[in-house]
Amino acid sequence: MRGDLDRVLFDEPAINRRLDELAQQISNDYRDRELTVIAVLSGSFMFMADLLRRVPLPVKLDCLSVASYHGKAHTMGKVTFKEVTLPDVGDRDILIVDDILD
Repeated sequence: MRGDLDRVLFDEPAINRRLDELAQQISNDYRDRELTVIAVLSGSFMFMADLLRRVPLPVKLDCLSVASYHGKAHTMGKVTFKEVTLPDVGDRDILIVDDILD
């Protein structure tokens, strides 16, 4: 795959440094609060796992499976929830982790 790339924008050490920074910020911001993390699957899964391993707080994890591309190379602007059951987010602090916000 690397042969398909013109250049690497962010190398692995840079990504790990940013993950450490984000984890520290999340830890500081939610130290005394209950945090629910919602991962938008499946694109965010690996990033979310790497991030949450660095957060030394108890978190509640939920996932959503959605689609906006519908077999196309670009988003159609319409989001379809693939799962009928949505997580209960009433009166909670929520962190949504997505790979590309479209």
